[in-house]
Amino acid sequence: MPVMRTGKIAALLLLLVLPAAAQLVAPAPPIASPPVLIKNVNVVDPMGKVQENVSIEISGGRIAAIGKDLEEKKDYVVVDKQGKFVMPGLIDLRVQLGASPGNRITRAEVGEEQRIEWLHSLLKMGVTTTRLIQGDLGEQTDLQRWRDRALLNSPAIVVSGPTFTTNDGIPTMDYGPLAIPTRIREVFEIQNDDQAMEKARTVAHNGGNVFEIVFTAGPKSAEIPRLSEQNLAVLTKEAHGHELKAFCWVAVNEEAQKAIANGCDVLEGMSLETFNDTTLKTMADKHIAFLPAMVAQGYLLANYIKPDAMRQFVSEPLVQNVLSPLMKKSLQADDGQIVRLRQSLPGGTKAAADDDSAQKFQDELTLQVARVQENVRKAKANGVSVVTGTSAGGVLDFPGASEHQELELLVKNGFTPFEALKSATQNAAASIGRGDELGSVAVGKIADLVILDANPLTDIRNAQKIDSVVRYGWVINLSDMYHY
Repeated sequence: MPVMRTGKIAALLLLLVLPAAAQLVAPAPPIASPPVLIKNVNVVDPMGKVQENVSIEISGGRIAAIGKDLEEKKDYVVVDKQGKFVMPGLIDLRVQLGASPGNRITRAEVGEEQRIEWLHSLLKMGVTTTRLIQGDLGEQTDLQRWRDRALLNSPAIVVSGPTFTTNDGIPTMDYGPLAIPTRIREVFEIQNDDQAMEKARTVAHNGGNVFEIVFTAGPKSAEIPRLSEQNLAVLTKEAHGHELKAFCWVAVNEEAQKAIANGCDVLEGMSLETFNDTTLKTMADKHIAFLPAMVAQGYLLANYIKPDAMRQFVSEPLVQNVLSPLMKKSLQADDGQIVRLRQSLPGGTKAAADDDSAQKFQDELTLQVARVQENVRKAKANGVSVVTGTSAGGVLDFPGASEHQELELLVKNGFTPFEALKSATQNAAASIGRGDELGSVAVGKIADLVILDANPLTDIRNAQKIDSVVRYGWVINLSDMYHY
């Protein structure tokens, strides 16, 4: 890497001086590594087979050749990874790094340094591409630019910018009265077609790569405003007119079918009903991908919100591996946001421990987890492309760790290790329109790779045994991850 720790400081300073001017110039291409030859590795190929004892030649940030006995050319950096396994970098299509109340942790815990640490954590755990949601458009494009200029060890960033919703729709309830300026930056509340067109073009013309749209009214017991179909159609038309994909969060079949009819490319969520046959057939016929976000949709809350369970969860190596010192300290606090959230839930205080509402809440949460996982099984059985996105940045939803939890849940719900990895690589790349560049270890594709100590096709947990990560050709040892 050309910049050491001072690069992070420079990157932080850039935040103060670049946002306004940065939009006036075309984005520069990512800075590639010098030519690299990675020797003596076992490569997981796009068909789920292993090419044993081969070398990978990387030039200009892309894979130039894969094979045995490749020549060690002059000026190439030669890296011998004898016996290691190489797979494509993972893709997490749903991460929130902004300092909004939507993260449900205090602002001190998500300052600029912490958000950069989260990006480090994603890359450290093999996530080489991530889609950022519900955030400030300028900040997301800044982070994208720092990564591309080799100022920051980070996954490649897919910018969504603010979430599109209707006035007072989901997720506006995450923002209190004192957070109105943040809400305005992170959520675009659409009330008519002209506003939909204006806000859509704001994102598309200022660095947005995909659209993030909420199209749900939530549970019938507590319905809130939902984006109109006409406004949704305007947003997706604008997305497609700028050659961008539209990700749409839904909760029931009626919303899923209307979202597809009005141009959505990827359905997210779907936790209040199981898919019916009509929805599944339409998704399969129209090649609509499904992002279930299993980890975030009840799984973490159901399993780890209680104090003893949370302490055990946080102590697990997978989680400890991605926590910065600041996050470790905050999790040990007696009065942090997670503690307050826990106390706000039914049964969360000692006085309410025997309240019937606590059991009802737990039962509803259990049903939601079951529905989401059933939808994953149904999608797979009906030929629907499943992609990974974790909503990392929420309660106990730690960037990097949650991607591997999502992979394990896919396997527990009938996927082979290769099918789970395909959801997090090839399928995910295709869903953002970058299947020709990302998602597999193949000649011509971007050299975003993960080098492992063991074969991930025999046990999905082997994908956690990371030796090093390759980011656009740069081979990064884990010990160097936080240097810039």
